[in-house]
Amino acid sequence: MFNGLKRWFGAAAVACLVVSLASVVPAASSSASTRARAVKNGTYRVALGTDPGNLFPYQTVSSTAITLFSYTYDTLVSYNPKGKIVSELADRWTARAKTVTFQLRPKITCGDGSKLTASDVAADFRYVLNPKNASPWLNVSVPASGVTVKSNNARRTVTFVDSSPYSLLLQTTGPLMPIVCPNVLKHPGAYLHRTDGTGPYKLTSASPGSRYVLVRRPGYHWGPGGTSTTNLMPRKVILEVIADETTQTDLLLRGQLDEVALVGPNRSRLPRARGVNTYKLDEPFNWLWFDQRPGHVTDSLAVRRALTLALNLRTLEQVATAKLGSPATSLVPVLSNPCRYNSVSGAFPASNLARARRILRNAGWRAGSNGVLQKNGKPLDLTLLNATDQGASVSAANDYMQHQWDSIGASVTLDSMSTQGMLGVLFGPGNWDASLVTLGVYVPNQLVGFLSGPTPPSGENFAGIHSGAYAQATKNALKSVGTRSCVYWKEGEKALFKYDDLVPFANNPIYVGLYHSRAEVSFAGIYPTSVRMYRR
Repeated sequence: MFNGLKRWFGAAAVACLVVSLASVVPAASSSASTRARAVKNGTYRVALGTDPGNLFPYQTVSSTAITLFSYTYDTLVSYNPKGKIVSELADRWTARAKTVTFQLRPKITCGDGSKLTASDVAADFRYVLNPKNASPWLNVSVPASGVTVKSNNARRTVTFVDSSPYSLLLQTTGPLMPIVCPNVLKHPGAYLHRTDGTGPYKLTSASPGSRYVLVRRPGYHWGPGGTSTTNLMPRKVILEVIADETTQTDLLLRGQLDEVALVGPNRSRLPRARGVNTYKLDEPFNWLWFDQRPGHVTDSLAVRRALTLALNLRTLEQVATAKLGSPATSLVPVLSNPCRYNSVSGAFPASNLARARRILRNAGWRAGSNGVLQKNGKPLDLTLLNATDQGASVSAANDYMQHQWDSIGASVTLDSMSTQGMLGVLFGPGNWDASLVTLGVYVPNQLVGFLSGPTPPSGENFAGIHSGAYAQATKNALKSVGTRSCVYWKEGEKALFKYDDLVPFANNPIYVGLYHSRAEVSFAGIYPTSVRMYRR
């Protein structure tokens, strides 16, 4: 829902703010050969699991929008497959405890041919910093307070200055937020279905709910590591909205699609498919959230604890990942994160239905005439969000949770909708009590706004989490430079788990299939300038 923050959000979103990819390994050998002759100026077709929706970058973290943005926009810096920061718009940077400065490459141009300046980049970040704009990128790509952004066009520099030391400031500001050209900020309403950036492709046609057509730009030479556009890249890229993964896979194997990214049972079809290069990318997957805003029964620790105890998290992991996943390890298990730890192991007790019922009984819940638990006349009614466009495995996981929670006396309603609809519920006035949502980010400080602070529309804390222990741990982490912050990030995560504020239970590999094509694939996604198609 949200990987907005990453390239894979789009094709295989699992209610991800951002899908985070921890490693990239070939899933199996393939019959697709690089000895075949490369196709020049081909047409490359990519499956999107959901429609991108609003294309104004600073008001969306939709996964599929992020996928589209990877073609049309650039970031200041990028990550290589080993998790090392490399150049993109900026070819030089210096980072200190309170400041980070990026120097832009010369002669960067927008899609209309106009020059991108350092002051244009600074204006983008100031838009996000302005609380009146309520951008979901605040606290993700730039700290919410204490930061000023300066620019020098003559030197082509953009400098972020924090009033106090800030943990991982380079990793926060540099590799994530798409940089838009000036016209987008001047007329944001005109860019709901358009783009204007410095990326290697231009969006030439948008048919919401159907397809988006992009055409390669000539003269582009500021991609990751200084890569350029070439006629060996596809001349045209077509992003096709296809919700069903079985349909996506069928089309790929018939050569009617060139790229899919799968999280459901169809993954097993890719490694043995003729002519398909398959990449396995591990990622955090499926965290269980409870709405803790006032008026929700899940604001009660006793209710959250009972609901968690009713679940066998290993069973839930296997169901949700079609038996291809593994237990969760931390909230940010990716190569870009310099903090490596396991905060999840041992955090949650084994499933125990009898204990779950006892906790509810001790908290004052009693069975009503219909068998549903009640307290002070209020039934234990729960609304569980179910994204219908995220595959059979996710739906099966929601069915499992509904069954387990019904068995301890709750009455659970599955509210089924699209991922876009779920975004509207979570960040709007919609009603929900529990939901599977993943936030995929590069470093742990990018989670802070989603796990603490104000709720929508004033902030991004959509679940209304109010953990004093997490707030204190993150405060200590944010003022600790580099890896000295890691002990506090781990402490903060464990504080959330202790009170069942958040229940991560699975890491799940995305399988990326390329039909007679190859590309450089990293935990951050596919680099558009690296795609090569081969004769079939």
